[in-house]
Amino acid sequence: MVIHVLDIVKACNTAAQGAEVASAVRRALENGQSVTLSFEGVNETPSSFINSSIVDLVYNDPPEALRERLLISNITDQIATMITRCLRNGRNASTAVA
Repeated sequence: MVIHVLDIVKACNTAAQGAEVASAVRRALENGQSVTLSFEGVNETPSSFINSSIVDLVYNDPPEALRERLLISNITDQIATMITRCLRNGRNASTAVA
C-alpha cells in the first residue's frame, strides 16, 4: 500500500500533521499491510513533523515489523537529512533515559 503524505495532510509543517500521517501508517501496519510512505511533492519538513510521523513509529512499534513492511520514498536530501538527524537524536535521548 502506498500512502502519499500529501493525501493525508495538506502540509508537512507541524507535529499534529505528522501524528496524522503516523496514525495512517500504523493502521495499515496493524492490518498486516506493507507500506510505502511517499513524500512526493514535499520539499522540506521541520523536525517536529519527522519526529511525530516517523521517529515515533520507530520507537513505538516493533523494529522487525517496520524493517520488513515500511519503506519511505520520494524524499529530498533535506528530508533524508532530517530523518537521519531525528532518528539519531531520538536514539540518543532514549539511551540517556534508560
